[in-house]
Amino acid sequence: MSPMELQKAIDGLKKDLGEGLLSCDIWTAEDGFSISGYNSMPKAVAFFNQVADHLMSTLQESEAELPSIGEYFYVKLADEKGVIIVLFDIYRISIFFDQKKVQLGFMFNILLPQFLENLENILID
Repeated sequence: MSPMELQKAIDGLKKDLGEGLLSCDIWTAEDGFSISGYNSMPKAVAFFNQVADHLMSTLQESEAELPSIGEYFYVKLADEKGVIIVLFDIYRISIFFDQKKVQLGFMFNILLPQFLENLENILID
């Protein structure tokens, strides 16, 4: 894994989302420390790492027989903001964006799959 390649992938996302991208971090799930980012938010990374762990374990232990989390989960926040948390092998990615400036269909159907494909080529070699 090359930090320069990670930053290049984030820069590509920033180019695609423009002012719609508020923050993006890539971190290791084990320790919750960001290894690359744009407008990094270390406290949010630590928080979302704990939320992801808790959500995964709660679903696994639930008697409701729900499936586990897939590739990512999305949280719609107040003030038309959104955050996508991607669970990617031993890494996690947060994409914090302004929904007024990014259409959700474009984000989920075009940008996110493209970004994850780029990261897969970088993180899993």
